[in-house]
Amino acid sequence: MKEKILALIDWFIPEGMSQYNQSEVLLRARILVVYLLGAIAMTASLYVSILIFSNYRNHAIYIGGAFCSMCIIFFFIGLNLFKHTGSFGLTGNLLTATLFFGSAGAIFFTGGFYDSPTLLLVLTIPGVAFVLAGAQSGLVWSGIVFVNALGFFLLYKAGVQFSTTLTLAEAKDLYFCMYSTVLLFHALSLYTSYLIQQHMTIRFYREQSQLTYNAAHDPITGLANRTTYEKRLNECIDLVILNDSEAAVTLIDILNIKQICESYAEKFSANDTESFSVNHGQNLYDAILQEVAKRLDNCSRQTDTKARLSDSQFAIISPNLRSTNSVEELLNNLHDALKQPIILRDNEIHLQVISGTAICPHHGDDSVTLHNQAAQAVLQGKETNNHRFICQLDNV
Repeated sequence: MKEKILALIDWFIPEGMSQYNQSEVLLRARILVVYLLGAIAMTASLYVSILIFSNYRNHAIYIGGAFCSMCIIFFFIGLNLFKHTGSFGLTGNLLTATLFFGSAGAIFFTGGFYDSPTLLLVLTIPGVAFVLAGAQSGLVWSGIVFVNALGFFLLYKAGVQFSTTLTLAEAKDLYFCMYSTVLLFHALSLYTSYLIQQHMTIRFYREQSQLTYNAAHDPITGLANRTTYEKRLNECIDLVILNDSEAAVTLIDILNIKQICESYAEKFSANDTESFSVNHGQNLYDAILQEVAKRLDNCSRQTDTKARLSDSQFAIISPNLRSTNSVEELLNNLHDALKQPIILRDNEIHLQVISGTAICPHHGDDSVTLHNQAAQAVLQGKETNNHRFICQLDNV
């Protein structure tokens, strides 16, 4: 139900505005639409009240119908004006002016300053102007309403007789019905505003959570990015020093991914190459990276940090290692996982991979040293043209 209400409200909001990141802009737009829709419902209810309490006297029905129809038409104009222009000031002032002139006319035809049941309705108009059109417009409309009320009061003191289409009993009945309708309108508006505020709050926290996640993860593979890798590595070293334990840093380079993509680009058309993707819209290069990330995640522990550092370089941080055998077991799992060919559309893709591992505290007790030691092991593997996993364990 809440989603349907918000969908109806959002239909009257300009398309570009609904995509704004500024939550206060969208919140204000929704409140404006709620007031316009509520004003339409309130005006229709008032006309029904006139039909009920006027005993179907023709002059009351005609005059009330004319005023209510005019207001409803202008409210609909305001909705369409806002949908196409997105102007808060213009739409808010149009709504406020319609309420003002409709109420002023109703006062004139329902008894004047003291006898009209619509007088107090005019006094709510400045509040509407402040909410919908802004502080400056609210101050202007406050002055207009004050002058209008003062004018009716002076006319009353001068003995000017106002025409009335209602008897005293009908005016009392209409007074009760009208203010009940107004109170219901404001109650529903407050409830709808609460729903909007709740929705905007949830949306804000979701967006913040997504931004936090995106800032810490690689957009293609979903693994930790370099910033998170460096943070986790420092945290891991602190734990090693605190618990007198060991940890390993393993860098993994994929050497032939560019050549693979070029060869398949020649073998297949561009569209066929894109169809190798794991997710729609990704190319073959991204599909291979995603498969590698999936295998790294499956062959390592849940407590290990898996990261993508650059185009084709990955890293694994393994805390709380019990012995050197734990490192060897990790490397064997990596080797077994990555040596298996990647199957994409009945094609086997074989990766050439080099890895280098450094162990804390044996190869360094700071993040820069450990990373450089692991990178050095990778370089040694490239120089010797050895595409197997290389573990730097000389000092252990």
